[in-house]
Amino acid sequence: MVTNFSNIQGYIRISDLGNSQGAINCNGIRLNAFLDTNSNGIQDNGENNFPLGQFHYEMNNNEILHNITSPTGIYNIYENNPLNSYNLSYTIDAAYAAMYAITTSNYNNINVANGSGITTYNFPVTILQS
Repeated sequence: MVTNFSNIQGYIRISDLGNSQGAINCNGIRLNAFLDTNSNGIQDNGENNFPLGQFHYEMNNNEILHNITSPTGIYNIYENNPLNSYNLSYTIDAAYAAMYAITTSNYNNINVANGSGITTYNFPVTILQS
């Protein structure tokens, strides 16, 4: 079974490799928001994902902003064209903005090279008040 989680129109190629094992070559971007309890910018063991915000992305500076709510704090964009460029960002929902801050809120001009696999872009969130 193959699922197109990005909902971007395109093709998925599945090839018979001539043996009993298969392989899927997925290239793309993983957006990851997490609660950075020690403020080091890295998701350490025990630091949970942060679902109280939205990911945003724009492709090729086309001024079409995609707003993604993720109950897991993770969202994947699958891409097979290395010429496409992405601007990525994350915002905390207004109801929680007084309690949390985001330390890295955007990445610009991101391309996905063929054969690069999935590259993760982290959006660390810190606690302002308990």
